[in-house]
Amino acid sequence: MPSRIAFTLIELLIVIAVIVGLAGLTFIVGNRVVDAAKVTRTSQRIQAVITGLGQLGSASAAYAIQDQVLRISTTTGQSGKVNWSNPQPYTTWEYCYVSPFFQVDATRKTGPTSSPGSVAYLSEFQSRKTVELLVASGVCDTDDDVSGVAYAGVPTYLSSHPYKNGALRVKHLRGARYPWNDAWGNPLIVAYALFETNSAADLAAYGYNRCVYISVGALGSVRSAASNQALAVPFTNLNDLSNAWTRINAVANVDASNKEMWTSAATSPPWNGIRSAIGDGSSYIGTAMLSAPAEYR
Repeated sequence: MPSRIAFTLIELLIVIAVIVGLAGLTFIVGNRVVDAAKVTRTSQRIQAVITGLGQLGSASAAYAIQDQVLRISTTTGQSGKVNWSNPQPYTTWEYCYVSPFFQVDATRKTGPTSSPGSVAYLSEFQSRKTVELLVASGVCDTDDDVSGVAYAGVPTYLSSHPYKNGALRVKHLRGARYPWNDAWGNPLIVAYALFETNSAADLAAYGYNRCVYISVGALGSVRSAASNQALAVPFTNLNDLSNAWTRINAVANVDASNKEMWTSAATSPPWNGIRSAIGDGSSYIGTAMLSAPAEYR
C-alpha cells in the first residue's frame, strides 16, 4: 500500500499563516481601492459645486453670489463691515473679507497698507452659508421628496424662499448617494470670502474691485485619533458647519510641520484643484478633501 502523506503541525501552521496574511493583504488593498473610489467620487461632487456657482449671473458670478446667495449688500463700499478703502482680513458671524490672494503692489503684499503683516487664512473662510451655496450650485435639484420633512434647523428666511426644498434636502438627507454629501455620507462644506473695495488705488493695482472666493471641503473618513470615532457632521446648528470646516483644514490644509498652507502670505497657490490628505495621527486620522479657493469675478 502507498504510504499516507501527512502534514506536520508546523506545516499546517505555515499554511494557516500564509492564508491569514493573504486575507489581511486583500482586506488592506480592498479598503484602499474603496477609499480611492470615494475620493474620485467626492472630487467630482466638489467640482460640480464649484462649476455650478460659476454659472450664476448673466455677467458677474461674484455679484450674483454676493447678492442672491450670500445676501450681502452689493453697494460697493457701503457694507460697513470694514474700511473698504483699505480692506483687510475680517471675519464675523456671517461675513469674511480678504484682499485678493497672491497679488502684490507697491504698498501691500499681504493685508492692508496700514498693517502689511495681516494674513488671511483659508481656515477662516466663512462656512455658515453652506446650505445656500450648495443649493445655488444646482447639486440639490433632485426629485427627493421633502414635502413631509419638518422645517427645522435651516435658516429661517429660506422657509419662503425658492431654495426651501433644496435646503431641506441638504439639512436632512444624509448618505453617500446624495450629490450634496461626500462619498462617505457627510455634507460637503462650502466656505467663502469676499473682496470688495471702492478704492481707486486697489482697482488700479488689482484690475477689479469685487471677487468672491469659494472653497469646498469634505470631512471624508476623518476620525479622532484619541477615540477612533468618526467625526460626522450632525448638522444640528450652524456651529456644526464651522467645526467641520476647521477639522477639514486641520487635515487637508497643513504641511508636514502642521502649518496652514493656504494663506495670503504665500506667493503662489500651495496646490491647484482638489487636495486629499490623510491625518498625521496626532489629532486626526483618515482622509479629508479640500479644494483650492476658486475666484469668481
